[in-house]
Order: sequence, then structure tokens, then C-alpha cells
Amino acid sequence: MKRWGVAVAVAMASLFALFALAGCSAEEEYVPSSKDPVVTTPVIGQEGVLRVGVNTGNPPLAGQTSEIVGIDVDVASALADEMGLKVEVVDVAASPVEALTKGTVDVVLGVASTTSDKSMWKSATYLPTAVALFATSPDAGMPTKGDGKKIASQASSMSAYSATEAFGKSAVRSSADLQSAFNELSAGTVDYVAADAIIGHYAANTSGLDVTVVGLIGKPSGYKAGVLASNKELCSQVKKNLKALSDGGVISAIEKKWLGSSLNLSQVQTVKAS
Repeated sequence: MKRWGVAVAVAMASLFALFALAGCSAEEEYVPSSKDPVVTTPVIGQEGVLRVGVNTGNPPLAGQTSEIVGIDVDVASALADEMGLKVEVVDVAASPVEALTKGTVDVVLGVASTTSDKSMWKSATYLPTAVALFATSPDAGMPTKGDGKKIASQASSMSAYSATEAFGKSAVRSSADLQSAFNELSAGTVDYVAADAIIGHYAANTSGLDVTVVGLIGKPSGYKAGVLASNKELCSQVKKNLKALSDGGVISAIEKKWLGSSLNLSQVQTVKAS
């Protein structure tokens, strides 16, 4: 576990460096229009305001530069707008359930699909992800075990582990960080990069690299919104309005802003790790 902890720390340090740069060059922030509020106190803790918790240690979903910015911040603004409310974004770190229980926030975003605390209701996935295989051409196809194709991935990452399980140790080339892996792909010294779909898209987009997800290792998971399960009215409204944002293309537009393209992973070919 210690080894994985160090690897995650290195990965996040690299990603924060990219995040700080991108924060200065991202498109204009989402500007909400005015609508009638769909909920009032005590369904929400502050009249006219939706307090949304994010984890600023998880860029590009959310991160702290001079202010809190990221995908989840834009989703929070869009959700509040859809519900006729102003938005207040709060850093709840990795403790979303605690923040909901204490009443610090009304809603949390960036909740992993695997989170199982029964005191928190979870929405449908609004942001999908998976271990993805990136290539420079959409026609690259999925590699097969023993075909001689080379896959770059950040050393000691979960993506490197998954790629090794799926395609064999000889196929995977370890890179010091994700940016180096994409540099190898751009230079043609490897055929693919294995990385988390969200982080990989973000890193490539920040660097101006044109890449395509040609396959997934394992089924997609993703991130959900969370509300106290006992707050039935708010659960219903968040469910309804997140769906409206998804169906209306707003979340897709936010994905394109930060990642360069929307994350439609449902039709991408999938291979299982051994």
C-alpha cells in the first residue's frame, strides 16, 4: 500500500502542475441565467443557494489555483442554475459523507461509483471514466496480447497494472509520468498510452495532442452526485436536473471545455484484464 501511495502522490503532483497551467487558459466560466428556485429551506441549508462540495485534491474534477476550478465546479454552477439557485462551492476534500452529515453542503460531486455508504443517495453517473487506451489515430484498433504493440503508461499506476494484466508485461513501457507517456506516443516510439480516461484526455488536451480512445480495459465506472438519503426532495431534484443537464448537452459541453472532447465510452471496445 505504501508503494501505491507514493505512486499516487507523484501522479497527482504532475497533474496539479498541468492543472495550474490550464486554469489560466481555460475558456470562460459557465455564466448562469436566472430561473425560479425549485427548492427552499429546509431542503437546502441556505435560502437561494446550492452549496456543493467538491474535492480539490482531484483535478481536473476540481483543484485549487487562485480559486476552486474544474469540471465539477462547472457542473455545480450548471446544476444550481438549472435549479434556479446561486452556487457556493466548498472543498470537502475526501470526506463527502461527513460534509453532508454535518450540513456543510447540500450536494457533493465527484462521488466514485464504488462508494457504498447507505446514508448517501447517489445519482446516475454524470462523468464516466475507465482505464483507456489512447492512440493518435481512431483507426488504430485494439491491441492483442503478443502482437508486439507497445503501450506507455505511468510507472506503478493502476493503468499500468491493468495494461500489464490485459496485454502482458512485455507490451507495457513504464514512463516517469503521464506527460512523458503521451510524448512517446506523439513521437511514435509507442503505439498506445494507457491512462484513466478523464486524466488522459485532460493531459493530452492541455498539451495540444490530438488523441483518440480506441479501447477500454474493464467496464466504465465514473462519478456521481451525492445527497443525504433522508433528504428525499433534494435527491429527486438533483436527479431530475442532472438528467436535464446531460440530455441538454450542458455536461458534454463542460467535458469538451476541459478535456477537448466529450466522454462517450459506452460504445468503445472493451477488453478484460486477465
